[in-house]
Amino acid sequence: FPVTIMQAFRQYLDHNPQISTVNKLVLVGNGSSKDIQDVQNEILKNNLNKEIKLVLGCSDNQLVELLTKSSGFIYPSLFEGFGIPLFEAASCGIPIALSNIEVFEEFKEFLSDVNFFDPLSVESISTALVQLNLKFKDSNIRNEQSVLSKNDREKISSINLNYDRLLNQIDRSVFAENLMNIYLGNPNP
Repeated sequence: FPVTIMQAFRQYLDHNPQISTVNKLVLVGNGSSKDIQDVQNEILKNNLNKEIKLVLGCSDNQLVELLTKSSGFIYPSLFEGFGIPLFEAASCGIPIALSNIEVFEEFKEFLSDVNFFDPLSVESISTALVQLNLKFKDSNIRNEQSVLSKNDREKISSINLNYDRLLNQIDRSVFAENLMNIYLGNPNP
C-alpha cells in the first residue's frame, strides 16, 4: 500500500499545486530492508523526495510529536486487527481518514467525523487527502473539536491517555487492553 498512497499523494499535489510547498507526507513504520528500499525507490520514481519523509523505528514520544504536528492521519490498511494507530491519532485530535475495510467500519459509532476511502484506489486516497486538508484548514475543527465525541474523550482521559505519563506507568499490553475495554463500552473493568 505505500506505493498506492504515494501515487495518491502525487495526484493530490498535482491537482493542488498551491499547497505542494506546504504539505508533506510522513510515512511512519518499519519493514524489511527490501520493503524500505522499494518505498525509497517509489519516492524517487514519483519525484517526491522533497514531499515525503520516511520515518523508521520512531519512539512512542516521536510518534506523538509527529501526530500532534500533523494536519491529518491517513490509514490505508488492507487488514487490521484493532487499529491502535488510529486511536493514537484520534487522541491527538487530528482529522482521520481510514480504509473502508470492515473492521474500521465498526469505528463509525465510536469516532465521529472520520472519512473512509478505498485503500486500493489512488483516486479515493487522493480525495481523502483533500478532505483531510480541508478539515485541517477549518480552524474550528482543529482547535475546538476533536474526532472523538466529548463522551469518548472523557472515557479516554479516564485511563490517563497522557502519553508521557502513560508510557512511564503501563506497558503496551495494558494500554491495548484498556483501549479494548473502551471500545467495548467498559472503561472501568
